Amino acid sequence: MELFADGAHVWLRSRAHAAYLYADEDGSGVSWSPGRASLNTAWKVHRLVRGGTSYVLLHGAAYGRYLGLTPDDAPPAPGIDRVCRPVQLAYGTPEQDDVLWEAFEAEDGSGDVHMCHRTYGKCRDFSHPSTMMGWIVEAIPPREDPPELPPVIPVHRVQRLASVNTAWQVHRVQRDGNDYVLLHSAAYGRYLALSPNPAPPGHRGRRAVQNIYDTPQQVDIAWEAIEVGDHVVLLLHVSNRLLRANGRYCRWNNGVSVDDVNNQSTTMHWKVEAIPPRAEPPALPFSPAVHRVQRDGNDYVLLHSLAYARYLALSPDPAPPVHRGRRAVQNVYGDPLQEDIVWEDIAVGDHIILMRHVSNRLLRANGRYLLWNNGVSVDDINNQSTMMHWKIPDIAMREIVHVLADNHGNLNPNTLRIFTFPGRSVYQLRTAVAIQRG
Repeated sequence: MELFADGAHVWLRSRAHAAYLYADEDGSGVSWSPGRASLNTAWKVHRLVRGGTSYVLLHGAAYGRYLGLTPDDAPPAPGIDRVCRPVQLAYGTPEQDDVLWEAFEAEDGSGDVHMCHRTYGKCRDFSHPSTMMGWIVEAIPPREDPPELPPVIPVHRVQRLASVNTAWQVHRVQRDGNDYVLLHSAAYGRYLALSPNPAPPGHRGRRAVQNIYDTPQQVDIAWEAIEVGDHVVLLLHVSNRLLRANGRYCRWNNGVSVDDVNNQSTTMHWKVEAIPPRAEPPALPFSPAVHRVQRDGNDYVLLHSLAYARYLALSPDPAPPVHRGRRAVQNVYGDPLQEDIVWEDIAVGDHIILMRHVSNRLLRANGRYLLWNNGVSVDDINNQSTMMHWKIPDIAMREIVHVLADNHGNLNPNTLRIFTFPGRSVYQLRTAVAIQRG
């Protein structure tokens, strides 16, 4: 079908709801959204021929998973054989059927598309039981720059990047006469570990995670390195499972899991590359908080949350009760022409600014008289007051003095080191101290 060209990016708009197919933020569910200015509504088309039948696979641009169906535990409605739930699924094996769809043009000449699942058959919208669910396929035009990507799952394998996230420090320990390896992440200060939970769909074995090292007897972070070639090792967990890099056939399925030793294959071979020492510590892994863009010759600010990787935005909804103006929210950046996240910083004093939205409204801190009413809203510029003044503090540089102690708490003055550290994040301070100590 020409509407689903292989490799094309599309939006799917529901005829019944006038809304777009949406990949939920949990990376699992699927729903619909009235707007399309989000990466979550974009789907890439893959075409696959199996048994002489041409199938469509819809690959979510947001989370790298495919539109699929899974049986629902809910009892079916009268006259319905089975209730299925649309989900996002990993595509892990060439024989996988739960992500395969056939696309048919509607017989009424509307140009709509009906989607039929390979396993569970035709999909109906039960809020409109008399008709098949009709979808309007809208091609997404190419853009010069990629959109901001949402956060991803913690442990993955990627091509080697100039990133501290790919660096691991080796600690060696002995237990019961055996020599084990602990892999300590340079980025987050945690250790490569085995989880008791099963790996995500499309992956083999159990989940690989990052974990803290709390007790000397802790076993979930203990690995044995078994050499099988020139700088090539198997990482054998103490539970007799092997670290596995998934994605031999589907390279975008780049999850890492821990599989049974009996399933050994070359996907469990890891090449060890020594990282040469460097004069300066690597950059810590956090996103810049402030992005600056230019539009129509004007300089604007986008404020990017370090916590949730979303941008400060203006909502069309009114602010909550006792707040003035409209609601301030966090939103994704999915469209180069998107305006809800665009602000202008206007200096009004020493390190004091107004945050003016492109709609000519000002960011407002409520709660002058009711301090517990600490919501933030976006009010009309004509209501300007000092509640719309925002102070930008200087980032303090602190002198950090640290020294090593033995198991009895006695300090060793020969290990004294001093360095400067910006900000107030204890988490990033811990990483900085770990880097200083090598």
